[in-house]
Order: sequence, then structure tokens, then C-alpha cells
Amino acid sequence: MLTQLLAPARPQGSLAGRVRRRPERPQAPGCPVERLLALDTELARRAGEAGRLRFEMGRGLDLLEQSGGHHALGFSSIEAYALERCERSASWTQKARSLARRLDRLPPLADALISGSLSWSMAAVLATVASPDDADFWLAEASRRTVREMKALVLEKRGVAEEGESEAEAELRTLTLTVPREDAWCFEQAKLLGRHLGERTNADFVLGLVAESTSTLCSELPSNAIELTDDEAMSPQRAWERELARMRGKAEERCEEHFRRSPEPRPRIEPLLWPETPEAVDRQLRELSRELVVREVAFGRALDAFFSADGWRRLGYATAAQYARERLGTSLSSVKAKRRLVKRLGQLRFLGDAVDRGELGYEAARLVAEVATGATVEAWVTRASERTLRHLREEIDSAELLARWSESTAVLPPSEAEVRRVEDLERAVVTGQMSAPPALPSTAGAPSATVTLHLRVSDDTARDFRHWEAIYLRHRGSALRDTTFLRFACELFLDTWRPRGSEVEYAHIYERDRHRCQSPCCGRRDVTPHHLRFRSRGGDDSDENLTSLCTWCHLEGIHRGQISATPPASNIRWTFGRSAHTVVEGRRRTRASDD
Repeated sequence: MLTQLLAPARPQGSLAGRVRRRPERPQAPGCPVERLLALDTELARRAGEAGRLRFEMGRGLDLLEQSGGHHALGFSSIEAYALERCERSASWTQKARSLARRLDRLPPLADALISGSLSWSMAAVLATVASPDDADFWLAEASRRTVREMKALVLEKRGVAEEGESEAEAELRTLTLTVPREDAWCFEQAKLLGRHLGERTNADFVLGLVAESTSTLCSELPSNAIELTDDEAMSPQRAWERELARMRGKAEERCEEHFRRSPEPRPRIEPLLWPETPEAVDRQLRELSRELVVREVAFGRALDAFFSADGWRRLGYATAAQYARERLGTSLSSVKAKRRLVKRLGQLRFLGDAVDRGELGYEAARLVAEVATGATVEAWVTRASERTLRHLREEIDSAELLARWSESTAVLPPSEAEVRRVEDLERAVVTGQMSAPPALPSTAGAPSATVTLHLRVSDDTARDFRHWEAIYLRHRGSALRDTTFLRFACELFLDTWRPRGSEVEYAHIYERDRHRCQSPCCGRRDVTPHHLRFRSRGGDDSDENLTSLCTWCHLEGIHRGQISATPPASNIRWTFGRSAHTVVEGRRRTRASDD
């Protein structure tokens, strides 16, 4: 049986010989099969614990949102609360809440997930189709089927493809572009405007660039300019990708018999009881989030040991994605993210120690790990401990932009003056006043005439970018401007989305504040003017007494006493929650001692 378990799966019939085989990877020394099996058992246990904690946090976040408790704590949305207090992203929060809400009406599935007999991936699939009347039926089906088989059964029962929430975002790839330095700065300007409009990642922003340029090219070029050959040229590649996906699916299907297990009886674990007051719910959520960070770091270390030893292949799984989905109940991208973080924590011991002591949460550690080096890690950890997550993200973005244009090899925490400089750049871009790169000091002599950009985007976005780039280059200089496709797309984006001047009252305050809520835990764009010292208490219309706040932070947060903001506008003192759980002076954050 062990020989069968460890034997690699071979595709049948026409699948054989259709792909160029990779050389066999040498087995990692010092990792015998017995050790792999022990790691496999540990990983399954840790995955179940992480799934339980995430589900419980989803329940607590949903309870807080339904009762309006996040507003009482001074946050405009549950996502803003989760980012600052639990250090979890908006997408993580939305998925956890969504599954918790669906399973709230399906107690058998919720009990199975909490007890560990149902994985997160399987629960996400069942939640799309089960009802209170047939929950036991679906639970019984799940006990003898794989996640892949359950998805097929759900499709058969419903007649529609509904993947559930077990799959993460599509895998990203690197789009490499070498362009003139002026075009790279045009890209920076467009990205600043994209960030102003709410695009948080390069992947989202480049997708917007491609979409904007596609509609324009279709309208400006002659009807016969976009030949069918442009699509046909990609058909062999797409056919190969479809064939590869089919082959992988077939291989996964064949390997399922090797690892199909009978369900293990597990004792029932009672769900957590949640208190009633927002402050008590907040305390419990923060305790869970700290426990989840500890468990995820340990989970990531075990994952790294297992995958470094090629464990999934040696235990008979067809793909790493299959192991992650079927054995761990998660996505391969989640596995990669955890491994990447623990590797960085190992390389940056100061950061790892701060996480172990609970001084930094998950999101702050992830952000610092992306930019810190051995020489800068202490400064970045100190900076992260003194900033809200919104301000930390802004300062990392600022530091990376300054490093790129000074040709620096290190990304250093920016000074207050450097943060203001980048804010001035964004303000100039948004108002149309910036057309040349800033005069930043160069550490490497004369700047290069070209810049190479490495952009992480989805596979579809990269393919579409190259497709429309080829069409553009074929017709530029005649029907189109004689520039690179990147610059064409960026200039079009800037022309289309740059806010137009308006004659509204306090427009200069909105412009100064870059049209965003100045609350250090918000950042929304539906801004209104707020007098820091109320006019009813002698406040005037001077710029230092005015700031921009979103409608919730202004009308609900400030005027109902859930947030306080003390002048001057250049160095506001913010207090969040009636119990003052967080205070931010300027950009420096302090938390109540009981946190």
C-alpha cells in the first residue's frame, strides 16, 4: 500500500507524452516518510484549528455589524474595524462573515466545522446549496466525497456553477515592461490617481488601465483594424492551457483513491458564546485574532517544512493545489502566503519576535515583511507599532515610491516631511498640476534612460495587456499617438478619471485633504467639511479649524460622541470609542493599556 501511496500518478492514454516532463526533484535529506506523515497529521489538525477560529471570528464580526457595535467603537464600517482592531483585510473579513452568516441557519454544518470534521473548503461548498431541511443529507455526502466531487454534485443538483468561497483569487503572474523613464513616471502618476479612486493593488489598477484603453481603441480604430488574427494568435496557447487544466483534473481524479479517508469521529465542540456589549465583543474578537496569529505562524512553519520536502507529491497527491484543497481545506495561494510570511519572519528575527510577543498582528507583520531588510527591520517594527493600519499602508506606499525614484536599494520608514512630499505629489496629480517626476536625490549617478517595471497581475490581465499592446503598436503614429502602449493607457486613465474643478464651498479644504476622510481609521471619499472646534462653541472658518470627514465619521461619529477630533487640522488628536480605546495624535497611535 505504501508503494502505491508514494508512486506518482501517470496520466492515461492520450495524456501520456503530451507534456514536457520536469526532472524528478530530489527528496529532501533527513525527511523520511514517517516524518512526512507526522507533518501531514499536524497540518490537518492546525488547518482545522485555523478554520474554527476564522469561523468564530466571522460570527463575532457579523454580530458586531448587525448590532451596529462597530459604529459605537468609532469605525465607519465593519471592514475598517476588522483592519484596525483585528488586523484582517476587507476580503478576509467579508468571506469569514459570509460563511458564518450562511451557516448560522445550518447548525449541523456549523457544528461539524467547529469540531473539525468539516474543512473550510467543504463548508464553503455546502453553504451554497444546503438548507435547514437537507443539511444532514449534504453533511453525509461530504463525509464520503472529496471537495472536487462535492462541487460536481452541487453543480449537478443546482444546474449552475457556484464555486463557493473556498477558492482564493486567481494566481498572479509578473508582467515585465521596459519603458522610457518619462513613461514610468506617467505610470506612477496614474497609479497615484488610481489609489485616490480606491484601487489598492497593482493587479486591480492595471486591470483598470486595460479596460479603459480597450474601449477607446475599439472606438478610435477603423472597423477592420482589430483583425480576428489577433485572437487567433492566442488560440494555441489557450488551447494548451485548457488541455493542461484537463490533464491536471484527470490526474487529481486518479489520485483521489490514494488519500480518500473514512471520516474520523470527533467530539462536539460548543460554539463560543458572545457577550452583548460592543466593548466586550471587541475584547473577545481581539483575543481570537491574537490566538489565530499564533496558530497561523505555527501552521506556516509546518507548511514550509512539509512543502520543502515535496510532501504532497510523495504522499500521492497530483498537485499542490489538490493537497491544499482536500487535506487542509484551503487554497494554494493561502498556503503560499503563509509560507512566504514565515520565511520572512525567520529571516527578520526582530519582526518574528515582535509577532511572537503579540506586539504586531497579522496584517502589520505582512506589510512590514514585504519591505523590511535586516538593516531596516527594527525601524519598521517600531513604525508599525505606532501607526494605524491605514497610516502604515500609506507610509509604506510613500517609502516605496521615494525609493524607486531615488534609485535607493533600501526602503526606509519615511519622515513626516517625506510623507507630506508624497501627499503633495498625489495632490498635484489629482489636480492636474504634475507633469514631471519629482527632483529626488539619486544615489547611483545619472538616472537610466529606461525603467523596468515588474507588475503582479492576473494571467488574464497580462494576456489582454499584450494583446492590445500588439494592436496599438501596429497602428500608432497614424490613428493613435506615437508612444508606448503603457503611456497611452496611463494618459487616457488620467484624462478620464482626474477630478474636475468645482466651485463648491470648501473646495480648497477637500483639495488639501486629497478628497479623503482624514480619520486615521477610515479614508472614505464621500467627504464633507467639519469644524474641529464647533462653530456653536466659537470655532471659525480658518483652514486649521477645518478638516474633511466622510458622512458617517462626521454626522454619526463626531456628532454622536463616538469619535472626537481636536484641532489644529495639521496635527489633529483623534479619540475612538466612548471608552477611548485608541488615540491618534497626528500620525502616532496609542492604545488603551487593557488592549
